[in-house]
Amino acid sequence: MNHPTPHPAPRPGPMPGRAVPILQQEVSAVRGELTRMDAKCALLVSLAAGGLALTLAAPALPAGAGAASAARLIAGLLFAAAVGVVLAAVLPRIPRRGRGGTGFVAHARRACPTDLLTSLTPGADGAGEAERLSAELWRISRLTLAKYRTVTAAVWLLIAATAAMAAALPLSQS
Repeated sequence: MNHPTPHPAPRPGPMPGRAVPILQQEVSAVRGELTRMDAKCALLVSLAAGGLALTLAAPALPAGAGAASAARLIAGLLFAAAVGVVLAAVLPRIPRRGRGGTGFVAHARRACPTDLLTSLTPGADGAGEAERLSAELWRISRLTLAKYRTVTAAVWLLIAATAAMAAALPLSQS
C-alpha cells in the first residue's frame, strides 16, 4: 500500500495585526534617529558658519606668504561647501503630490476629518494600520538614511576646511 508523501502545511501569510506593534516601535525608533540627526545638523550649521566667518575675517590677519593666502582660500571654499551640504541636510523634504507623505503631510492632504479618521482606523485584522505604518516606516527610514549620508559628507568637508585653516594661520604669522 503506497502512502502519499506528506507535504508540509503551507506557512501562513503575514499577520498584519501582529505586525502593528513591531512597526510602531520601528517608526518610533527611526523618528528618534531623525531627531538626533536634526540636532547634529544644527551643530554642524553653527560650526560651518563659524568657520566661514573666520575665513572671511582671515584677510584682516597679518599678510603672509602666498601659501597662507592659498590655504585660506581653500579653507573658505571648503567651509562654504560644508555650509551648503549641511543646509541641504536640513532642507525640509515634504513629499510631493502623488507620494502620500507621512504624519502631518498625509493628514493635511485628506479631504475632510472623516476621511482622516477612516485612514487612521485599521480594519478588523489590522491590515490597514500595518500597511500605513509600513509605508511610513519606509519613507522616514529613507529620509533618515539620506540625512546620514549628507551629514557625513558635511563632516568630512568641515574636517578638511578646519585642517586648511589650521595650516593657514601659522603661515600668516611668518
